[in-house]
Amino acid sequence: MLCSKCGAPLNDSDKFCTACGTKVERPTAPMPDAAEETIPEDPETSPLAPDGEAPAEPDMPTPEPEPAPKKKSHTALWIVLICTALLAAAASALLIWRPWSWKNRLKMMKPEEAVLSALSRSQSLDSVHADLNETVSASIGVPAAGFSQKMDIAIVIGADSHMDTGTGKTEGYMEYLGQKQDILSYAEMIDGEGWTYTTNNGGKTWKREKQTNAENPFLNNPAQAMELWTKHAKNLERTGTETIGEYDTTVFCGTLSGEFLKDAAGMTGTLFGDMDEVLLKEVADLPIKIWIDNGSGRLVRMTLDMRDMMKKVLENAMAESLGGMSGSVELTIDVETALLDCTMSQFNAVPEIVIPEEARKKPASADAGDSLVGTWTLYGGEDDETQQYVDLMLGMGMDMVFVFNEDGTGSMSMTFNGESESNDFTYTVENGEIVIDGDGAPYRIEDGLLHIITDETSLIFIRQ
Repeated sequence: MLCSKCGAPLNDSDKFCTACGTKVERPTAPMPDAAEETIPEDPETSPLAPDGEAPAEPDMPTPEPEPAPKKKSHTALWIVLICTALLAAAASALLIWRPWSWKNRLKMMKPEEAVLSALSRSQSLDSVHADLNETVSASIGVPAAGFSQKMDIAIVIGADSHMDTGTGKTEGYMEYLGQKQDILSYAEMIDGEGWTYTTNNGGKTWKREKQTNAENPFLNNPAQAMELWTKHAKNLERTGTETIGEYDTTVFCGTLSGEFLKDAAGMTGTLFGDMDEVLLKEVADLPIKIWIDNGSGRLVRMTLDMRDMMKKVLENAMAESLGGMSGSVELTIDVETALLDCTMSQFNAVPEIVIPEEARKKPASADAGDSLVGTWTLYGGEDDETQQYVDLMLGMGMDMVFVFNEDGTGSMSMTFNGESESNDFTYTVENGEIVIDGDGAPYRIEDGLLHIITDETSLIFIRQ
């Protein structure tokens, strides 16, 4: 081996060149190639047996194959994805449909459109219940004469209406000047005609008649009258929300014109008889308040503040009664309360209305010979004006009773505020007239009702 620097001969054991001192770098021996490595053959393990045949393979246990790796299930992932998609769809639907809930519709509609829409939905009902409360507290005074009159009126009724069957029921009471009058009436359609059956004495006697516009609409069908008056509300504004019973409502405020009250008297029934034109003269607009259910979009409640109207009506009434003296007489008129409040409920959930058979029956006719004998109580009037007068009398607790005896004697009594005044008389029947103490009045008995006709009134009495 020679030094790689100076070429001097080196021994195998030298680590440094003895001539120049250079460190001896010995090359690393190469590893033999695996393909060229010679492995001595073992006769026992040689691929060829001594006789030149291939040795039999030894019986080695066959290793079991490793199971293939399981594929991961994606079922849970799919469920998550589907649920997410459904939630997203529901959220999208909510965003799309939420603006079309009735609460939001009422916000987006103009107030007049919202009220008319609610009116339309209410009119499509099969049945509805209405509660009417009307309260009036007023006083009239003439200081110079030392006159003062307190006037308190209360009407409280509940009305069931079945538009699908054409039946109705109204029950409640009216208080006026301390007198209370119960109200119970039924209504139904028979062969296209409307009939009402009314009693003021707990069902002892019934008044049976065809329905006419002369009847007070709020007493017969408060819900229908409420809808009519609501339809003509003007200057409406949305004022907020309020809970009315079980209903979450949107509130609208507006006015009902005094001129409309005159028209309403003609459409739904007179308010003050033939005095409508006089008493409703120059009546101011009435504040009206309307509640609409946010869930169904239907009318729920309506109130009318009638204080200004009642004051004007009383002023017109006093002026009419005093005639030319009205300008020279000092009047004091104070209206503390005059509120009409009507609430609707039980939409399409009013129980069936059962009309008593005795209410439908016509009064039995009596024989002509003795039909006048007996006791007769005031029942009504033949014309609208007289009927309104009688209703007012009965509502104030007044009553009129005739007694005709077989011997030609009789009596007539008037009752008011629990006090009764009676007058005795003698009578005869001549040529279709009742002659009482020399004064004759035409009469007839028809369907068991006694009709007495005078120059000014045509009264109807029913046998007790």
